[in-house]
Amino acid sequence: MIFLHKPYIKQMNNKSRLIFEIDIDNENKTVFFEVEKKYEKYLCDDRVDAIVIGILSYAMRNNHDIKSDSFITDEIYYKLTEYLIPSLVNYSQNLKMIKIDISTKKVLKTLRGGVGAGCSCGVDSMYAIFHDKNKILADLKITHLCINNVGAFNECYKKRGIEKVREERIKKAQSFAKELGIPLIISNSNFSKEIHQNHLLTHTYSSTFAILCMQKLWRVYFYGSSGYDFSKFSLENNDEVDCSHYELLSLDCFSTSSLKIYSDGGALTRIDKIRDIADNDFVKKYLHVCTVQENNCNVCDKCR
Repeated sequence: MIFLHKPYIKQMNNKSRLIFEIDIDNENKTVFFEVEKKYEKYLCDDRVDAIVIGILSYAMRNNHDIKSDSFITDEIYYKLTEYLIPSLVNYSQNLKMIKIDISTKKVLKTLRGGVGAGCSCGVDSMYAIFHDKNKILADLKITHLCINNVGAFNECYKKRGIEKVREERIKKAQSFAKELGIPLIISNSNFSKEIHQNHLLTHTYSSTFAILCMQKLWRVYFYGSSGYDFSKFSLENNDEVDCSHYELLSLDCFSTSSLKIYSDGGALTRIDKIRDIADNDFVKKYLHVCTVQENNCNVCDKCR
């Protein structure tokens, strides 16, 4: 059984941390999500939506029910228990039908109504940033960019140095955001170190953890979809394949009437996205996909 204690906020120098105390059977873990102090008012400490979604796959793989003395948003609770969990269990070999025993709370109203997008400077995030959504709806203009540390900086960068790669990506993202004129939110977390998961199988969950930690800020969040387009949607063997295959379902279940998370670019393959953004001057200057070094090496699998 997993028990989630009520989250709380702790200030550390010029940073603020949203802290989750978690009991997994007889083991206690402390997970934090940290941002600059000026963003503290957007940290969500009155419910456990973020950490429930972050650990959901872990709980289902290890047959852990989830309980808490805090609250979960009623819409998220409904969609997880009625749609996502049963669907995943029915089309997997290893996931268990767990229970979520947490009192519900009405949907949180945002303080800012922000529109966010990731800023890894890869193809998917560049497409999410530069695909012209304003031709359709003017209020979809991105207000903040984010670079989160919740699992993407992992063992694939071991040769270069995981922390070194993260520092390099932050510097590039800072330069990019400054030139673009959009605020960049840099977060740090020990989530991936405390909750050990396969990033390929769970990146949608961990990324949503970061989004919902600051759900008081967001009205819309554009999550850059992977290289698969929606034609690849499938629940078959979902416990063994890239979780982006079922983002059409999962991101809808993670959204609420106050915060819509889009699988942005999901109608296109990665090659199609490259065609769409290739002539953009910012993309030419800042695009970075390499898993080996600070500048694109043109040799590694990702570059090729």
